[in-house]
This record gives sequence, structure tokens and C-alpha cells, in this order.
Amino acid sequence: MPKYSFTTLVSDKVVKYIGTFKSSKCAVFGQFENHMCEACSRVPTLPSFKKRALKRHESLSNGPRSTKIRNEYLTRTETIGKLRNFQTVVKKLESKVYFLTAENIRLKTRRRTLKEELLEYSHRGSMKQILYKLQTAKEMGKLDDKVVLADLLKCCANNFHAKNHGQRYGEPTRLFFESVLLKAGPQLATFITNNLLGPEVHTIFRWRKQHQIDETCSINGEYFMKVGEIYKGIVEKRNLPRVPVFMAEDETAIIGKITYNQKTDELVGFCGQEGLYHRCEQDFRVKVGDGEDGYNNIVQAFQQNKIGMLA
Repeated sequence: MPKYSFTTLVSDKVVKYIGTFKSSKCAVFGQFENHMCEACSRVPTLPSFKKRALKRHESLSNGPRSTKIRNEYLTRTETIGKLRNFQTVVKKLESKVYFLTAENIRLKTRRRTLKEELLEYSHRGSMKQILYKLQTAKEMGKLDDKVVLADLLKCCANNFHAKNHGQRYGEPTRLFFESVLLKAGPQLATFITNNLLGPEVHTIFRWRKQHQIDETCSINGEYFMKVGEIYKGIVEKRNLPRVPVFMAEDETAIIGKITYNQKTDELVGFCGQEGLYHRCEQDFRVKVGDGEDGYNNIVQAFQQNKIGMLA
């Protein structure tokens, strides 16, 4: 390779620098002592040649190179060090590949699919077995018509980690516990609640009151209209052609007498006004009053009203 040599002043001392150089476009195949091609002959005339050479000497004197340099520009010592580093890295990677391959073989021999694990859990009687069977039943569509059961399982799962005032229940679950309370009473409702993580009895009572409809039974048109709406809903829900209805009124004979209610100042015992079109009225009362008006009201009550004889 061609050589260069120059001196410079460093800290009041003359320092001589000697090295080799080669152009990236060198046309000489091989290395000759004092021979260089035309491309290499122009390298020392470059304005930045001396500065680059000084920078290279500084990087070599301060330790390993900090910049990337082509392998053909490295010295013999640098090339040997670089090859040894590569050899160390290659040995480490080969060792890592060996252990990873061995681990992969061991995992393949012990590998089981998720289906195989679930099938094993299904024979253990554990919670995972129950969840697996429920998921299988859902995928098969066996829970589609079990609305109450599916909603009850969902509510139990959501309420396990909730506080007492943070528990929530779906509409099918609420109707289920309301039905238990209405048909079996609070004792059985409490028993089912304690064993199925259901709502408290007072909560069920509060739900029932939300759907409660207070009606006073009487023989009048308004009452029959409300009963008709109920039966109309039954016909639409059950898809029935018609619903037969039978209504009857049962009365019991009693001893008719008139009593005076001192608190309300009323006469009790009359069932309505006397006449051709008499019709018994519920809670028919006559206000008495004071003085002469009160006396006249009592006389007119007995003359114009009829005493109830049936109940």
C-alpha cells in the first residue's frame, strides 16, 4: 500500500505521523510496496487528507475505533480483533440456538391443546370443569330457552365481587324471586336466596310493590274494562281464540241495623237511596250534623234510604 509521512506541532513538540492509505476506487489488484494507481496518487493532494489522517491517529491512540470503517481499511491488529469478537458472538449464538432447540423439543413432547386440557378438567369435578360444560351447553344452544337459568348464572358471576349495595339483578331473576315470594312465602324465598346468592327478602318485597296495582272490586263499568284489558293480554300472549269468563256475585243475608259513628258523625248501615231503580252502593253513609239540621237529616235518611239486608 502507498505510505504517507508528515510532521505537525503538538504541545510545542514536533510529532511525525506515518501510515498507509488507499483510494476507494483503487485499480490495483494486490498490494505493492511503492506502487499506486492514478486514483491513489490523488489522495494526498486532497485538502482534507491531512486532517483525516490526524483524526485517524487520534482515534487509534484513544482506543478502539468509534466509527464504522471498511474492513479493507483496518490494520492487521484491528482486523484480528474484529474477527475474534465475531467468533465469540457466533459461539454464543450457536450455544443459544442449541438450548432453544432442545427446549422446543421438550415443549413439543409435553404440549397439549386447549381442548385436551379442558377435557381433562371436565373429569376432575373442578370449577373449570363446570365452566367448560356451561360453555359447551351454551354453544350447543341448550341455554337459549333457559332464560331464567342463564340470567341467574350471569347475576351470580357479576355479584360475587360486588358489595351488598352494588349487586344487580336482571329482569328474569327478579321475576323468579318475586314468584317464589308470592307462591311460597318469605321463608322459602329466604332459603333460596341464601343458597343461590339472591336478593334479600325486603328487596323482593320492594320489587313486588313496584308492580302492585290496587283495585277496589265493584260491579261497575270501569272495573270490567280493567278486567277486559287483563284478559286481552292473556289472549295475545297465549295466542288463544277467546277466553271464557264467568263472573258472579254472592251475597249473604244479614240483620239490617243502623249505627252511629261518633268520630265521623255519620249513620252507617244504609245501602243506597230507596226507589224503583235502587242499586246497592259501597260505603254509603249519611252525614248527620248539629242541631235541627242534624235531626232533619236523620229523619230524611230513614225515609229516603234503604237499610242494607245483604252483604
